[in-house]
Amino acid sequence: MPAIVSNESCIGLWEQQLDDATNQLTIKSAAFLKEKASFEDLCNWILQLETCLDSMDATDDKRNDIINLLDLFVSQSENVCENITCLKEGVEILYCDIIQTSRCIEELKGKVEQLKNEVDALPKSVSNENSSFYTCLIKLHGQIEKVQDMFKDMITQILDLATTVYLIECLLCDPQTGLLNKLNDLVSDLGGDVNEEYCSNDDDSIPTNGKSLCTEKLDCPEFPLADEDFYSDTKSTLTQAESAKNTCKEKLDELTKDKDKLQACKTSLEKAIEEATKASEAK
Repeated sequence: MPAIVSNESCIGLWEQQLDDATNQLTIKSAAFLKEKASFEDLCNWILQLETCLDSMDATDDKRNDIINLLDLFVSQSENVCENITCLKEGVEILYCDIIQTSRCIEELKGKVEQLKNEVDALPKSVSNENSSFYTCLIKLHGQIEKVQDMFKDMITQILDLATTVYLIECLLCDPQTGLLNKLNDLVSDLGGDVNEEYCSNDDDSIPTNGKSLCTEKLDCPEFPLADEDFYSDTKSTLTQAESAKNTCKEKLDELTKDKDKLQACKTSLEKAIEEATKASEAK
């Protein structure tokens, strides 16, 4: 007949197994917590990398919006600068025509005054016979003076216009200090395409793909940021972190299963020991 195992022997064996299960559970729990901490660190690190990439992408998007707006300003400014030469020539021609016409009017006034003086020198009997002609002469002289005043205003206005045209050319189109040159430099600073015809001829002021925004002591990123090594390195780091996160998640899942099995075993042993102890005490 098989040997009968007493409750005390079973309880002793189960208590030994319980101690082993408890020790293993402690070890697995510690490993689980360590792996969980590593997993959480990786999640936080991935979040930081994603935030960094999102910020650079958003910066590039803003940069594109700014370049598009600057391109519009540059295009309009280039049109003005291309037409300013024609406008200057037109103003010069108009000014010369006004001056020439004004001189002709001055000569006409002199002729009328000369004729008036000659009529005044005629005997009264003759001048009385030509009183209507003399009256017309006086009226013509008055009209010529009005035209002269009008041309004086026109000369003042054309000079004001010429001043405005030359001021626009100076402020907008000057190859060294003009606004168009500064706009092109800014577009170049942001990594955009510029028309070299309107760029500064000063070598010290020529931007170098964004680095002119920085001091000599700083090595600043160039635009667009997506073309920078830092961006590609960050994406590579993110890929590696995601891979490490997946590996860590697999280990964490395995540790969770092992821990749950040990916890279930420990719970079963504790329950069995409790029931067996009660049964022994009842005898």
